[in-house]
Amino acid sequence: STVVVISFSGNSLTPCMSDGAEGHLHGDALIERYRADLTALVAQARASGARVLLIGQPRRAPSFQTDAEVEGINAVSQELAKQRYVSFVDAGGFVELYGEYTDRLPCISIDAVCGDDGQNVVRGDGVHFCPVEGTLGECPVWSSGALRFGLVITHAALRPTAFE
Repeated sequence: STVVVISFSGNSLTPCMSDGAEGHLHGDALIERYRADLTALVAQARASGARVLLIGQPRRAPSFQTDAEVEGINAVSQELAKQRYVSFVDAGGFVELYGEYTDRLPCISIDAVCGDDGQNVVRGDGVHFCPVEGTLGECPVWSSGALRFGLVITHAALRPTAFE
């Protein structure tokens, strides 16, 4: 059967997230737009017979001042999971330390490389999983953060009993 994995993190820089006054949505307005869009995506996927997996996002560096938005979008995903009989996995929690943003985590056994201090950079710019700041495309180095985030999603998607 088909599994639809839905993951997004609250970016409001594209035209579809315009506030109608030459700006972009933020705060509660951003969360409500994501609620509407996520509800529509889940309904469409379920109507096709697919199982749905909603992904919890990690906090960003404090300088971005987006904790409320990330928490809000994650809460919407958790609410929809309960209401629509779909799954939610907090993949973001696997790149955080005690529920808080961190840019470094202790190496794990499957890391291809490990820093001299026994840790790896999981998010070099405070948002993206590439350890190299300023990289928006393919990451040119090992990305422990991407590995951790992706493995949690893959594990959840492969467990059919977790969906209903």
